[in-house]
Amino acid sequence: MGGMDRGGTAAGALWNAAADAMAWSASMREHASWTELKRAWAAKGEAVDAIRSGTDECARVVDENGVVDAAAVGRAAEAMKHASAAVGRAAEAFGCAAELCRAAAAGQRRAAKMYMRASNMEWGANVHMMAERSHGRAESSARMVDNARGLEAALAQEAVGMEVLAAEWGASGKEWHGDRARLATIQADMWEDAKEMCAGSAEMARAAGHAEQMTARMRDVAARAAEASAARASAMMRAGVGQGGNEAA
Repeated sequence: MGGMDRGGTAAGALWNAAADAMAWSASMREHASWTELKRAWAAKGEAVDAIRSGTDECARVVDENGVVDAAAVGRAAEAMKHASAAVGRAAEAFGCAAELCRAAAAGQRRAAKMYMRASNMEWGANVHMMAERSHGRAESSARMVDNARGLEAALAQEAVGMEVLAAEWGASGKEWHGDRARLATIQADMWEDAKEMCAGSAEMARAAGHAEQMTARMRDVAARAAEASAARASAMMRAGVGQGGNEAA
């Protein structure tokens, strides 16, 4: 990735090779983090679809003649369970992404220092900026974990509440004598959950997929660069080129 150090010494070439190897390792973690982020946003999209399905079922709980369809409440409860499970998977994926981003950032910081030791200041600065971006993604992914866990619990609680209602109402076909406002409130709450998650989920999943592809290419470039710089450093060591320059660095 970084190229030869300015002095062209064997010691500098070794530092550069080590930096390229570390940058390659970090690039693999960065690529994996985007894979997890794509999985997380896809799971949130799945949850949105489930909540919408549950909302539709709630709208069918009492028909225009005031007849109860208790089975519709049961189906709504199942939809909310599905949504809760999907958000739980999203939380898990966001957590994995955060860990991978932290590992990528740590590796990139080490690589940046090695590039500096090789007198490759430009790549040292570039990789340091990569580390800052990775750290930022780690922090934002960690915040998404907390958000998703809270939503997972809320959705699970709503599912339990619907199951209780279904049990209270018993068989379908009974006349509804309850408060329609209660049903409207349940439906509105579910729709608010859906809107909260829908905001940007599909777009974020697409963006993460694009970043996943881009970082896969960067990972492959880093692998080739690491192999080439290792071979160059080995050749210089065998030839004894500039062995007095950076050894003491």
